[in-house]
Amino acid sequence: MNPKLMVNPVRPYAWGSRDFIAALQQRPVPAHEPEAELWLGAHPAAPSSIVNAPADRREAPSTSTVDLRALDRCIAESPADTLGADVAARFAGELPFLMKILAAAQPLSLQAHPDRAQARQGFEAEEAAGTPLGAPGRSYKDRRHKPELLVALTPFVALCGFRPVAATRRLLAELAVDALLPYQRLLASEPPAVALGTVFRSLLGLPRAEQQAHRPRAHGRLRPHARLHLLFRRHLGQPGQVALWYLESQSARGQVADVGVSGDAGLGKEL
Repeated sequence: MNPKLMVNPVRPYAWGSRDFIAALQQRPVPAHEPEAELWLGAHPAAPSSIVNAPADRREAPSTSTVDLRALDRCIAESPADTLGADVAARFAGELPFLMKILAAAQPLSLQAHPDRAQARQGFEAEEAAGTPLGAPGRSYKDRRHKPELLVALTPFVALCGFRPVAATRRLLAELAVDALLPYQRLLASEPPAVALGTVFRSLLGLPRAEQQAHRPRAHGRLRPHARLHLLFRRHLGQPGQVALWYLESQSARGQVADVGVSGDAGLGKEL
Protein backbone atom coordinates (compact mmCIF):
# COMPACT_ATOMS: atom_id res chain seq x y z
CA MET A 1 0.00 0.00 0.00
CA ASN A 2 1.43 3.38 -0.99
CA PRO A 3 0.85 6.35 1.36
CA LYS A 4 -1.20 9.18 -0.10
CA LEU A 5 -1.72 12.83 0.76
CA MET A 6 -5.25 13.77 1.80
CA VAL A 7 -7.32 16.95 1.81
CA ASN A 8 -9.57 17.01 4.87
CA PRO A 9 -12.84 18.95 5.22
CA VAL A 10 -13.44 21.59 7.89
CA ARG A 11 -16.89 21.75 9.51
CA PRO A 12 -18.00 25.37 10.11
CA TYR A 13 -20.22 24.88 13.18
CA ALA A 14 -21.07 28.07 15.07
CA TRP A 15 -19.20 27.05 18.24
CA GLY A 16 -15.89 26.70 16.40
CA SER A 17 -12.73 28.77 16.74
CA ARG A 18 -11.51 31.06 13.98
CA ASP A 19 -7.88 30.53 15.02
CA PHE A 20 -6.97 26.97 16.08
CA ILE A 21 -7.44 24.97 12.88
CA ALA A 22 -6.28 27.76 10.58
CA ALA A 23 -3.06 28.10 12.59
CA LEU A 24 -2.59 24.31 12.60
CA GLN A 25 -2.83 24.27 8.80
CA GLN A 26 -0.66 27.40 8.47
CA ARG A 27 -3.44 29.42 6.88
CA PRO A 28 -4.20 33.11 7.57
CA VAL A 29 -5.60 33.77 11.05
CA PRO A 30 -8.40 34.50 11.83
CA ALA A 31 -10.38 32.36 9.41
CA HIS A 32 -13.34 34.03 7.66
CA GLU A 33 -15.85 31.82 9.55
CA PRO A 34 -15.88 29.58 12.65
CA GLU A 35 -13.98 26.32 12.09
CA ALA A 36 -15.14 23.73 14.60
CA GLU A 37 -13.92 20.35 13.37
CA LEU A 38 -11.34 19.05 10.91
CA TRP A 39 -12.51 15.60 9.76
CA LEU A 40 -10.08 12.87 8.72
CA GLY A 41 -11.99 9.87 7.47
CA ALA A 42 -14.56 8.48 5.06
CA HIS A 43 -17.82 9.64 6.63
CA PRO A 44 -20.29 10.16 3.75
CA ALA A 45 -21.37 13.55 5.11
CA ALA A 46 -17.85 14.96 4.60
CA PRO A 47 -15.21 12.48 3.44
CA SER A 48 -11.54 13.28 3.12
CA SER A 49 -10.14 13.29 -0.41
CA ILE A 50 -7.08 11.42 -1.64
CA VAL A 51 -4.62 13.43 -3.70
CA ASN A 52 -3.39 11.71 -6.84
CA ALA A 53 0.16 12.92 -6.37
CA PRO A 54 3.37 11.57 -4.78
CA ALA A 55 3.09 11.39 -0.97
CA ASP A 56 6.59 12.76 -0.41
CA ARG A 57 5.84 16.20 -1.87
CA ARG A 58 6.40 18.85 0.77
CA GLU A 59 3.96 21.57 -0.23
CA ALA A 60 0.31 21.43 0.81
CA PRO A 61 -1.91 20.29 -2.06
CA SER A 62 -4.08 22.88 -3.76
CA THR A 63 -7.60 21.63 -4.44
CA SER A 64 -7.69 23.71 -7.62
CA THR A 65 -4.58 22.17 -9.21
CA VAL A 66 -4.62 18.47 -8.27
CA ASP A 67 -6.84 15.48 -8.95
CA LEU A 68 -8.86 14.59 -5.84
CA ARG A 69 -10.88 11.43 -5.19
CA ALA A 70 -13.26 11.09 -2.25
CA LEU A 71 -11.93 8.58 0.29
CA ASP A 72 -15.27 6.80 0.73
CA ARG A 73 -15.45 6.18 -3.03
CA CYS A 74 -11.87 4.89 -3.11
CA ILE A 75 -12.68 2.46 -0.30
CA ALA A 76 -15.91 1.31 -1.97
CA GLU A 77 -14.16 0.70 -5.29
CA SER A 78 -11.02 -0.95 -3.90
CA PRO A 79 -11.22 -1.65 -0.14
CA ALA A 80 -8.15 -3.90 0.13
CA ASP A 81 -5.91 -1.50 -1.81
CA THR A 82 -7.12 1.54 0.14
CA LEU A 83 -7.39 0.12 3.66
CA GLY A 84 -5.10 -2.87 3.49
CA ALA A 85 -6.35 -6.42 3.21
CA ASP A 86 -6.49 -7.10 6.97
CA VAL A 87 -8.51 -3.97 7.84
CA ALA A 88 -10.82 -4.42 4.86
CA ALA A 89 -11.57 -8.00 5.86
CA ARG A 90 -12.03 -7.26 9.57
CA PHE A 91 -14.36 -4.27 9.11
CA ALA A 92 -16.34 -5.35 6.05
CA GLY A 93 -14.60 -2.96 3.68
CA GLU A 94 -15.13 0.17 5.81
CA LEU A 95 -12.81 2.55 7.61
CA PRO A 96 -13.69 1.81 11.25
CA PHE A 97 -13.13 5.28 12.70
CA LEU A 98 -13.47 9.00 12.09
CA MET A 99 -10.75 11.21 13.53
CA LYS A 100 -11.49 14.85 14.21
CA ILE A 101 -9.53 17.88 15.35
CA LEU A 102 -11.99 19.75 17.60
CA ALA A 103 -11.55 23.49 18.07
CA ALA A 104 -14.16 24.79 20.51
CA ALA A 105 -14.39 28.50 21.20
CA GLN A 106 -17.97 28.37 22.53
CA PRO A 107 -19.93 25.68 24.40
CA LEU A 108 -21.09 22.77 22.25
CA SER A 109 -24.65 21.51 22.28
CA LEU A 110 -25.50 18.67 24.64
CA GLN A 111 -25.12 15.27 23.02
CA ALA A 112 -26.25 11.77 23.94
CA HIS A 113 -24.57 9.03 21.95
CA PRO A 114 -26.45 5.81 21.11
CA ASP A 115 -25.18 2.28 21.61
CA ARG A 116 -24.61 0.02 18.59
CA ALA A 117 -28.15 -1.45 18.44
CA GLN A 118 -29.89 1.91 18.94
CA ALA A 119 -27.73 3.57 16.25
CA ARG A 120 -28.56 0.87 13.71
CA GLN A 121 -32.29 0.89 14.49
CA GLY A 122 -32.52 4.69 14.51
CA PHE A 123 -30.67 5.09 11.21
CA GLU A 124 -32.78 2.47 9.47
CA ALA A 125 -36.01 4.02 10.78
CA GLU A 126 -35.07 7.49 9.50
CA GLU A 127 -33.97 6.04 6.17
CA ALA A 128 -37.30 4.21 5.84
CA ALA A 129 -39.14 7.44 6.67
CA GLY A 130 -37.29 9.24 3.87
CA THR A 131 -35.69 11.85 6.17
CA PRO A 132 -32.79 13.47 4.25
CA LEU A 133 -29.33 13.07 5.83
CA GLY A 134 -28.94 16.84 6.00
CA ALA A 135 -32.35 17.57 7.52
CA PRO A 136 -32.18 19.64 10.75
CA GLY A 137 -34.35 17.12 12.61
CA ARG A 138 -32.30 14.09 11.55
CA SER A 139 -30.76 12.33 14.58
CA TYR A 140 -28.95 9.36 13.02
CA LYS A 141 -26.53 10.21 10.19
CA ASP A 142 -25.10 6.66 9.97
CA ARG A 143 -25.45 3.20 11.52
CA ARG A 144 -22.50 3.51 13.87
CA HIS A 145 -22.54 3.99 17.61
CA LYS A 146 -20.41 6.81 18.96
CA PRO A 147 -17.87 5.84 21.61
CA GLU A 148 -15.29 8.64 21.67
CA LEU A 149 -11.89 9.45 23.14
CA LEU A 150 -10.36 12.92 23.22
CA VAL A 151 -6.66 13.79 23.45
CA ALA A 152 -6.50 17.37 24.75
CA LEU A 153 -3.95 19.39 22.74
CA THR A 154 -4.58 22.54 24.82
CA PRO A 155 -6.42 22.90 28.16
CA PHE A 156 -9.86 21.47 27.35
CA VAL A 157 -12.97 21.55 29.54
CA ALA A 158 -15.78 19.07 28.90
CA LEU A 159 -18.99 17.88 30.49
CA CYS A 160 -19.20 14.10 30.46
CA GLY A 161 -21.56 11.82 32.34
CA PHE A 162 -23.56 12.53 35.47
CA ARG A 163 -22.19 13.76 38.77
CA PRO A 164 -22.83 11.27 41.63
CA VAL A 165 -26.33 11.86 43.00
CA ALA A 166 -25.08 12.54 46.55
CA ALA A 167 -22.76 15.28 45.23
CA THR A 168 -25.58 16.76 43.12
CA ARG A 169 -27.89 16.91 46.13
CA ARG A 170 -25.23 18.75 48.14
CA LEU A 171 -24.69 21.21 45.29
CA LEU A 172 -28.40 21.92 44.88
CA ALA A 173 -28.69 22.54 48.61
CA GLU A 174 -25.79 25.03 48.44
CA LEU A 175 -27.36 26.87 45.50
CA ALA A 176 -30.53 27.42 47.56
CA VAL A 177 -32.82 27.93 44.55
CA ASP A 178 -36.50 27.41 45.37
CA ALA A 179 -37.32 25.96 41.93
CA LEU A 180 -34.77 23.20 42.50
CA LEU A 181 -36.40 21.87 45.68
CA PRO A 182 -38.68 19.35 43.88
CA TYR A 183 -35.63 17.94 42.10
CA GLN A 184 -33.74 17.64 45.39
CA ARG A 185 -36.63 15.65 46.86
CA LEU A 186 -36.85 13.43 43.78
CA LEU A 187 -33.12 12.69 43.89
CA ALA A 188 -33.48 11.69 47.53
CA SER A 189 -36.51 9.44 47.08
CA GLU A 190 -35.91 7.52 43.83
CA PRO A 191 -33.15 5.12 42.70
CA PRO A 192 -30.31 7.23 41.19
CA ALA A 193 -30.75 6.12 37.55
CA VAL A 194 -34.52 6.65 37.64
CA ALA A 195 -34.25 10.02 39.40
CA LEU A 196 -31.55 11.37 37.07
CA GLY A 197 -33.49 10.34 33.98
CA THR A 198 -36.68 11.98 35.22
CA VAL A 199 -34.95 15.17 36.35
CA PHE A 200 -32.88 15.59 33.22
CA ARG A 201 -35.75 15.06 30.78
CA SER A 202 -37.87 17.50 32.76
CA LEU A 203 -35.19 20.21 32.80
CA LEU A 204 -34.33 20.03 29.11
CA GLY A 205 -38.03 20.22 28.24
CA LEU A 206 -38.56 23.48 30.12
CA PRO A 207 -39.18 26.66 28.10
CA ARG A 208 -36.17 28.94 28.25
CA ALA A 209 -38.07 31.54 30.30
CA GLU A 210 -38.79 28.93 32.99
CA GLN A 211 -35.16 27.83 33.07
CA GLN A 212 -34.32 31.24 34.53
CA ALA A 213 -35.91 30.14 37.82
CA HIS A 214 -33.37 27.30 38.11
CA ARG A 215 -30.33 29.59 38.15
CA PRO A 216 -28.87 31.00 41.37
CA ARG A 217 -29.51 34.71 41.70
CA ALA A 218 -26.18 35.23 43.42
CA HIS A 219 -23.27 33.94 41.34
CA GLY A 220 -21.25 34.03 44.56
CA ARG A 221 -22.85 30.75 45.61
CA LEU A 222 -20.90 29.10 42.79
CA ARG A 223 -17.49 30.61 43.60
CA PRO A 224 -16.40 27.70 45.84
CA HIS A 225 -16.84 25.53 42.73
CA ALA A 226 -14.34 27.28 40.43
CA ARG A 227 -14.76 25.12 37.32
CA LEU A 228 -18.55 25.09 37.63
CA HIS A 229 -18.59 28.87 38.09
CA LEU A 230 -16.53 29.27 34.89
CA LEU A 231 -18.85 26.94 32.98
CA PHE A 232 -21.94 28.73 34.30
CA ARG A 233 -20.66 32.09 33.03
CA ARG A 234 -19.67 30.63 29.64
CA HIS A 235 -23.07 28.94 29.23
CA LEU A 236 -25.16 32.05 30.01
CA GLY A 237 -28.24 32.04 27.80
CA GLN A 238 -27.67 28.48 26.58
CA PRO A 239 -30.72 26.16 26.75
CA GLY A 240 -28.69 23.51 28.54
CA GLN A 241 -27.24 25.80 31.21
CA VAL A 242 -29.38 24.30 33.97
CA ALA A 243 -27.95 20.86 33.12
CA LEU A 244 -24.64 21.98 34.64
CA TRP A 245 -25.88 21.10 38.14
CA TYR A 246 -26.15 17.41 37.16
CA LEU A 247 -23.21 16.78 34.81
CA GLU A 248 -19.62 15.93 35.68
CA SER A 249 -17.04 18.40 34.41
CA GLN A 250 -13.56 17.35 33.31
CA SER A 251 -10.48 19.40 32.55
CA ALA A 252 -7.64 17.86 30.58
CA ARG A 253 -4.43 18.73 28.79
CA GLY A 254 -2.34 16.13 27.03
CA GLN A 255 -4.63 13.45 28.46
CA VAL A 256 -7.08 10.98 27.03
CA ALA A 257 -10.65 11.45 28.26
CA ASP A 258 -13.98 9.84 27.46
CA VAL A 259 -16.23 12.38 25.78
CA GLY A 260 -19.95 12.04 25.20
CA VAL A 261 -21.92 15.03 26.38
CA SER A 262 -20.55 18.48 25.65
CA GLY A 263 -17.20 20.17 25.09
CA ASP A 264 -16.76 23.72 26.29
CA ALA A 265 -13.47 25.20 25.09
CA GLY A 266 -10.08 24.11 23.79
CA LEU A 267 -8.33 22.15 21.05
CA GLY A 268 -8.44 18.36 21.03
CA LYS A 269 -8.01 15.30 18.85
CA GLU A 270 -11.10 13.10 18.95
CA LEU A 271 -11.39 9.50 17.79
